[in-house]
Order: sequence, then C-alpha cells, then structure tokens
Amino acid sequence: MQYPEEHNSELKPTTPEEVDAILRPWIGVLRQEMQTQTMPSQVELALMAKFKAQHRPAPWYQRIGEMYWQWASGIAVAILTLSVTIQTSRLDQDWSPSASPIAFGNAGVEDLHSENIPFVALGSGEEIVMQDNMRIVQAEVPHAMLASMGISVSPDQVGGSSTAEMLYGANNQPLAVRFVPHSLK
Repeated sequence: MQYPEEHNSELKPTTPEEVDAILRPWIGVLRQEMQTQTMPSQVELALMAKFKAQHRPAPWYQRIGEMYWQWASGIAVAILTLSVTIQTSRLDQDWSPSASPIAFGNAGVEDLHSENIPFVALGSGEEIVMQDNMRIVQAEVPHAMLASMGISVSPDQVGGSSTAEMLYGANNQPLAVRFVPHSLK
C-alpha cells in the first residue's frame, strides 16, 4: 500500500481548502483499506435479532389502550352532536297538545317538563354519580354558533337560539348537557 507523502509540519493550514488538500490523500487510502475489509454476515443477523428482541412492537390491544383519550373524545363529540341534532329536530316539531309526542313514551305534551328531558353525559356516568355538589347553568345558544360547529340547523332558524342546560360538578367541570324546547321554558 502506498501512503501519501508526509506533510511539512511547520506550515499550519489556515483555510478549509488547505485542510482538505492535506486530508484528501489520507481519506483515499482509508477508503481503499476499508474496501478490503468485510464483516461476517452472521454479525449483521445477530445484531438485527438482538435489536428486535429489545425493541418489540407493542401488541395491538396495548396500543389501543394508549389512545384512550382519543376514543373518549371522539365518543363525547359524537354523543353531543347526536343529542344536539335530536334536540334541534324536536324544536322543529309543533308542541301543541294535539301533536303526537315524540320519544317521550305515552306522556302528553302537558306532562312534559324540562326535568323529564334527560341530560347527555359528556364523560363517563361514574363521574356524574360520584359528584357531591352539582349545579345547572342555563344559557341561550345561538343557532348560528351551533351551525358553525357543524350541527345541522334549519335555515329559517339560523337567527334564533336554543336553551341549553349544562350540569357542572364541584370542580367546575361540565358533566352533561341538555337542550330545552322553547315551549317548556
């Protein structure tokens, strides 16, 4: 193997080009020497097997458990959307005594009170049961805001509003929501 000529050590390289000019022949020699060297194939196989043993992917049922908050959030949004859709469709109904009751069993409209309309839980039911002090906060929700959130609202009612009642726990976290028809206020 032929090695490059020795560099004069009295001269110090000052620019990157001078450093490259000094190192380039040595790097070429190193590349030639490395091409003659080979690694046994068993070493690569052993390293790959050791890596797979140390870094095994989690089973599918454990990966789903890590994403519980995504599942819970998706279900909560779906339930809220469904409840708002149902409640807004109920607001479109004629609430006169001659109208047939919808989804309230055999009770007539005169028997309806806002207490008979169930809340839709935003989280788990266990959280609501474990609460000691709860309060109901009533608010007018504009239909335009509901429409901007993707909830279907009939075009003739976009300027109106609905009454929403939120159930809050002792830690001021919303626990459940319900929409009250205007005729029951």
